[in-house]
Amino acid sequence: MELPFTKLEVAFILLAFVIFTLFILASIYNEPDTKNAVKEHDLFKTIYLPVVPVSLAMN
Repeated sequence: MELPFTKLEVAFILLAFVIFTLFILASIYNEPDTKNAVKEHDLFKTIYLPVVPVSLAMN
């Protein structure tokens, strides 16, 4: 039985799987910086929320 991929393609697939797995594990086990997250949320609120499209403001 012949494999549907060459050895190089299998190597790239495995490499992508390993990198994807590392990113998933890092996102799971990484502790969020809550102080910085609050500051970023406040910054987002002050910059982006006052911007209202004209069509919504006219109703």
